[in-house]
Amino acid sequence: MGDAERPEAARPEQDEVTREMPEHEQESQLREQMSGCKRMTQQHQKQLVNLEKKLKAEMDEHRLRLEKDLETQRNNFAAKMKKLIKKHQAAIKKEYL
Repeated sequence: MGDAERPEAARPEQDEVTREMPEHEQESQLREQMSGCKRMTQQHQKQLVNLEKKLKAEMDEHRLRLEKDLETQRNNFAAKMKKLIKKHQAAIKKEYL
């Protein structure tokens, strides 16, 4: 009987395959974990970009509202100043006439 015909001759190859299977499974699991991590990173990046856009829109809206309020306050102040100036001028005229 030749080496190829004996079952013992195939045994070293089977042992090597048996040894490599856990390594292959571990590598496969690690690749799967890395793929999952990459996918999560991409999702988080998209969420971050969307959140930044949302917050920028809110900031712009808030800034416009504040600018409008400031303009309103300036106009009110200017109107009150005109009234006070007229009142003051009237009081000065009364005093000197």
